[in-house]
Amino acid sequence: MIHDLDTATAPATAATLVSTRAAARRLGVCGERVRQLRVSGALPAARVGDAWVYDARDVDHLASVREAARAERAARGLRDPGRPRATA
Repeated sequence: MIHDLDTATAPATAATLVSTRAAARRLGVCGERVRQLRVSGALPAARVGDAWVYDARDVDHLASVREAARAERAARGLRDPGRPRATA
């Protein structure tokens, strides 16, 4: 199993690989959504044995892009499509 590595001790040139579960945690989504992002090409991945792994930099970049989009929608008063509607 691929684990999150301590990026402070990893060489700067080495890619830190994370599992689907770790990528899902970093993105705040489920594993199925990570699979969808991989299949659509939005999140690059590599197969290692039976597992898919993701470069932590790609995952973190996607997370920051998604957060910026959420903040922009909130600033414009739009509902976040990833969140359920509030019911009265």
